[in-house]
Amino acid sequence: MTLYEDTKNWMSYIPDNKSLAELSIPGTHDSATYSGVETKFGGIAADVWAKCQTDNWTQQLENGIRFFDVRAYCGAGYMENMTLSHGEFILNCGF
Repeated sequence: MTLYEDTKNWMSYIPDNKSLAELSIPGTHDSATYSGVETKFGGIAADVWAKCQTDNWTQQLENGIRFFDVRAYCGAGYMENMTLSHGEFILNCGF
């Protein structure tokens, strides 16, 4: 299997002497948006506007993603249970 076929294990193909500065690490924008929107602005329109990803965390990792853009939200009503957001949109994915 080659690096291009083995996205889950791509980092194992990097020589041990490579520095972090020499790497370009693949990531996803608003990584948790696969989960959909849970907010007063919710519904189909919000889901379409706010959704940047369709793959969940595991699928993203298996596809080679190693950087997650995670945006925490602890606003009113969420102080006890920090959740994730995309701008003003609260996501159906938390901690």
